[in-house]
Amino acid sequence: MKNKIKSYGTLSLLLFFCILSTRSNAQLVKPEFGKKDLSPHGVIETSWYNIYWFYEGSVGARLLGSTSSGASLSTGLNLNAGAGYYFSERFGLKGRIDYHRFSFTPGMDGQKSAKGGAVSLSFEALSNVLHWFNPGKFGKWRLALHAGAGLTSYSNRAYKDYRNKMGLPLEDPAINGNDDMGHVLLGVTPQYHINGRCTISIDISTFILFKQDFTFDRYNEVRHKGVGDISTISLSLSFRP
Repeated sequence: MKNKIKSYGTLSLLLFFCILSTRSNAQLVKPEFGKKDLSPHGVIETSWYNIYWFYEGSVGARLLGSTSSGASLSTGLNLNAGAGYYFSERFGLKGRIDYHRFSFTPGMDGQKSAKGGAVSLSFEALSNVLHWFNPGKFGKWRLALHAGAGLTSYSNRAYKDYRNKMGLPLEDPAINGNDDMGHVLLGVTPQYHINGRCTISIDISTFILFKQDFTFDRYNEVRHKGVGDISTISLSLSFRP
């Protein structure tokens, strides 16, 4: 009987030390951002947030854009939003929509200014450059390069209003009265992970435009020659569900 009591006491003592050891190890190995930020793919302490779906919105400035000698173009607003998926720390895909605002001086018909806007739809491939050089070092930082292609449709409101006022038809293919173009999109995006769900970034992108028929001050009816371009710089916030 005494031997049995002694055996039970030994087993109880061993079980106590096993539980104590397990709790100590659990306290030593903690995920970087805490339980509320854990990845749906499991606990990967330094780089899990580079994987999975993300959604983002940006606001910034539209730069460049060709005009004729009859008008000057100022810097305009750029808004863009996108959704994408990172398959690994190095590679992802993304869809993006941009709105570019244009303002010209002077306008037409004696107006002081004229306005226009372009919408760009793009599909891109993404790559986290820092991970190629040192996978473990840049936990909260990412330098994403992105490249893709898509379509841009530009509308000059002053031009359309004038044609409608004069009873003149808008004779062109695709969207009536718009200059419809293809584009190649190239960009670089430094990013910082605020936590496991949110990332703040600065994006610099260039849209190389093909088949641009007219300069952006369309009402001057000056043909565009060669390849066109629009550049943007914007501040972005990304969210992972």
